Amino acid sequence: MLSKTLKSFVEPIVKFCCSQFPKKCNLCGKEYVDFKSFLEQTTPAGSVTNGVKYHSQKGDIFGILSWVSCKCGATMTISCTDSEKEMHRMFKEAILNEAKEQNTTPKNVLNEIRQEIRKTIISE
Repeated sequence: MLSKTLKSFVEPIVKFCCSQFPKKCNLCGKEYVDFKSFLEQTTPAGSVTNGVKYHSQKGDIFGILSWVSCKCGATMTISCTDSEKEMHRMFKEAILNEAKEQNTTPKNVLNEIRQEIRKTIISE
């Protein structure tokens, strides 16, 4: 279960993800008009433990890049954090603290965040 601190990041992450739409699959051309349709019509790629990866965004190893599968089978990505440095610093700290408190890995914590985001958006 996510701490209040990490839950406070869900809204800004959702806002940033929403700003990336419309988004189109490079293989089949399917257009996802908004973040909700993207989540409803794709599935997280990989197992729960490796479907979220770190990526380098302007030198920040804790940007979130999430993989999903389009219905055609193509893998698509979405960046889930913007380049605001102070937000990244606080997010990184919160992920590391949560992982330590839960005796788990940062990847597992990121997966919890991904699940919370999917649940929040799809239930709207």
